[in-house]
Amino acid sequence: MTTDLAGSPVLRPRPRPPAGSVAEAAEALAGAQHYDVDVVRRDFPLLARTVHGGKPLVYLDNAATSQKPTAVLDAEREYYERHNANVHRGIHVLAEEATAMYEGARTKVAAFIGAATPQEVVFTKNASEAINLVAYAMGNAGASGPRAGRFRLGPGDEVVITEMEHHSNIVPWQLLCERTGATLKWFGLTDEGRLDLIDGVITDRTKIVCVVHQSNILGTVNPVADMVARATCSTPASRCRTSRSTCRRWTWTSSPSPATRCAAPPASVRSGDAAICLPRCRPSSVVVK
Repeated sequence: MTTDLAGSPVLRPRPRPPAGSVAEAAEALAGAQHYDVDVVRRDFPLLARTVHGGKPLVYLDNAATSQKPTAVLDAEREYYERHNANVHRGIHVLAEEATAMYEGARTKVAAFIGAATPQEVVFTKNASEAINLVAYAMGNAGASGPRAGRFRLGPGDEVVITEMEHHSNIVPWQLLCERTGATLKWFGLTDEGRLDLIDGVITDRTKIVCVVHQSNILGTVNPVADMVARATCSTPASRCRTSRSTCRRWTWTSSPSPATRCAAPPASVRSGDAAICLPRCRPSSVVVK
């Protein structure tokens, strides 16, 4: 059994089944039966408090501010007591140690989210700042140069979001489209509170797709890997050799009109808050919040 620094058992997540599937519901039920809340709570000293006349503190506002487990508190204390210095700004021992630890953390995060290189990882204060940083950069891309076209937006370009987004993932794209003349589009919702992944929302003109991984309103877990596959495919239907049974680019139907594009094999995606995935097939960006 794997344990943390305090000797408590660590529960390792398993790969999730498709969102909305029977397997997902079964896994949720099984997880509820085997998930030891007390073990997890012991990792967070703050949760040892009692409130309202001796009741155990229950904290659910993690989207705003997450509490820190003992391992994180210990690491921060050790850093400030032994290594604290400016990163990338000095050649003395403490600065070199701080820089090595900082870049080491970037490498670990890159491996955790499946980034191609650590250089793809940019540290920000939170998901909202990360989204605004991407939107600001896309709105101020250079007018020339070999890489400018990938990030420059203008009339005819499209930004795709969903109807279940938090306003922090709506307003930056509204302002970006207003500044650049790009068009804002979105996936709607089904009566069951899931994304209605209809064809035609993501097109050849799509430059950015920015979606929530799990809705903070509905609790819906979105099929991020499928959406990345849709956004990154660039194989015309006339040249596509992917069968309808395995196609992940579009939802094939019995209609006589075939889907116009089909799926190139999607890259491995491990989604999480503020993970930014840059597609390899065509010049656009996929942001998974």
